[in-house]
Amino acid sequence: MHFSSFYQKLNQTHEYLRSSMLFFGENIYRQNFEETADHLKKIAGQLRKDYSSRILYDLQCQTETYLTYAAEAVKLRHTDLEQSQKNFEQADYICELIQKEFNQVYDELDLIGRREMQRFRNERILMAAVMIFTISAVLAASVLYSRYFSESLTRPILSLAEAARKIGRGQWVFAGEIQGSGREIQILASGFDYMVTQMKRQMLELKEKGELEYQVLQAQINPHFLFNTLNMIQQLTFIGQPEETMKAVELLSKLLRYGISRKKYATAEQEMENARDYMQIQQIRYNNRLEFQAYLDPSAVEALLPLIILQPLVENSVIHGMSHKGKELIVGIEISKLKNKLQIRVYDNGKGMTEEELENLKYTENSPAGSVGLKNIRRRLEIFFREDVDVQIKSQPYVYTEVFILVPFITEEDYAESADD
Repeated sequence: MHFSSFYQKLNQTHEYLRSSMLFFGENIYRQNFEETADHLKKIAGQLRKDYSSRILYDLQCQTETYLTYAAEAVKLRHTDLEQSQKNFEQADYICELIQKEFNQVYDELDLIGRREMQRFRNERILMAAVMIFTISAVLAASVLYSRYFSESLTRPILSLAEAARKIGRGQWVFAGEIQGSGREIQILASGFDYMVTQMKRQMLELKEKGELEYQVLQAQINPHFLFNTLNMIQQLTFIGQPEETMKAVELLSKLLRYGISRKKYATAEQEMENARDYMQIQQIRYNNRLEFQAYLDPSAVEALLPLIILQPLVENSVIHGMSHKGKELIVGIEISKLKNKLQIRVYDNGKGMTEEELENLKYTENSPAGSVGLKNIRRRLEIFFREDVDVQIKSQPYVYTEVFILVPFITEEDYAESADD
C-alpha cells in the first residue's frame, strides 16, 4: 500500500538525514539517505497518481520541498556548516508538517470511505429485494403454467438475460416494455430497469468522487452469473424438468437473500454454505461435470469474514477452469485455524496460468471473463480487518491453480470490541 510505504519511507529518510548530519565523516549514512530519498520521491508521485486530490497534491509538493532542503543540508555539510544546519532545521520542520498532514488526510479518507460504503450498501439492499421478489414470482409462475406457456415466458426471460449479459460487458441497457408478456414479467422488467438505473448512477458518482475504496463494492451478484442462471432456468423449463427448475430457483433466491444481509460480515460456516449454494447452481448448469470439495476446521466455524468473500473465489475457479475442456473440473475450499490466524485455500484442477498471467493478475482489478479480481478481494479484506492481509496465488498451466489467504482470526465478540474502539 502506497500510504503505509510513504509514511515508513519518510521516517526512514529523516533518520538517515539525522545520521548524515551527526556522522558526516561516514559516507554510508549519506548513501543510505540518497537512496531512501529517491524512493520517497517516487512513492509520493505514485500517491498523487493513484489518488488524485488537492490534499495529496499539497502533500507531494511538501515532500519535494523537504527533499530539497535535506539534500542541500547534506551537500553543504563539509563546506558551509552554518547554512547546512539551517537547511537541516528547515527540513526537520517540514517533516513534522508532512507527518501531521498525512495523519489528517488518512483519517479523513478512511471516514469518508466508510460512510460512502454504508450508503452504497443500503441502496443495494433495496435493489436486491426488488430482484428477489420479482424473480421468485415469475419463475414460480413458469413452473405452474408448464410447457404450454413456456414460449411466452422464456422469451422475455431471455431478453432480460441478454440485457444482463450486455451490462456485464459494460453496456448500460434497459429492458423496457416487453411485448406479449404478462404482468409478472413487466414487474421483473421494471425491477431490472430500476436496478440498472441505480447501478449506473452509483457508478458515475463513484467515478466522479475518485475516492479510495469503492471498487470493492462492485455488483455482488455478477451480471454474467445472473445471465447464465436465468438462461439455464428457462432451458430447464422448456424441456420440462420442474424439479431441477425449482431447485435452481430456490438456490438463486437463497444467494440473493444472503447478499442483502444488513451485516457486513458472516461466519466462516455461513460463507462456506453460500459458496456451496453457488456451486450447486453451477453443477446443474454444467450437468454435474463439476465437483466441489469443502473442508472447514471445526475450530474455525465462528471465525468472521467479509460478506460474500468466498463466492467470488470459487466463481473465478469455475470461469477460468471450465475454459479448459476435456476433463471434470474439481473446485475446493479449505478453511483452517493457525494459532491466531485464519487460512483459506481455494484450488482447482482447471486451465491454470503462466508466470506472465500470474504477474498481470496482481495488478488488475478484474480477472478474465468479468469475474472479481484478486486485487478487489484483497482490498475488501484489508478494509474489514483494518490491516494488511496475505494473499498469494500459485498455478501451473493445465495442472492446477491455488489461492492462499491468511487473515487475523476474529470472532463476533472481537469485532464488536474493535467497533467500539
